[in-house]
Amino acid sequence: RGAAALEQTREVLRAHRRRVRESIAQWERALVLIDEKIAFYTRWIDEGERPRKKASAPAKSRME
Repeated sequence: RGAAALEQTREVLRAHRRRVRESIAQWERALVLIDEKIAFYTRWIDEGERPRKKASAPAKSRME
């Protein structure tokens, strides 16, 4: 393969890496929300009554 083809392949891989990183970041944000829900239900079970909800951040900043 020529140098130009190698450069192109490298750029494709770098772009793919950026997309994968963003996907991972989205999944990590989703895990935070799931953990919050698990904690909410754990408190409900432990305390025997539904906990008051905390004020939440606007939806956009929580899951962009």
